[in-house]
Amino acid sequence: MIQLLTPQFWKDYELIDCGDFEKLERFGNLILIRPEPQAVWSKALPENEWQKQHHIKFKGRSATSGEWLKKNPATPDRWQIDYQNPDVNIRLRMGLTSFKHVGVFPEQAVN
Repeated sequence: MIQLLTPQFWKDYELIDCGDFEKLERFGNLILIRPEPQAVWSKALPENEWQKQHHIKFKGRSATSGEWLKKNPATPDRWQIDYQNPDVNIRLRMGLTSFKHVGVFPEQAVN
């Protein structure tokens, strides 16, 4: 049986939905759509909900790079989020990169 491990104290990150090779994630106040090659199942939320919720979407140009498409040009390229648990409080500086990453790997938080 597979055990799903999720960070219990991280209030500034949320995996909202994933599927169809994408993930809808919240980092602080910003919601992003990023590619996720392992999300081989169908999305739980309808596509129009994804489009309504997101602020920024990554569009790949090649296997190694792409660009971020913002609904609002005033949306920042860099922002901060906090990672908190009972033992530590860390402020993380986030940023949009040309290879779909934002500076942190949330799936590693429980490790």
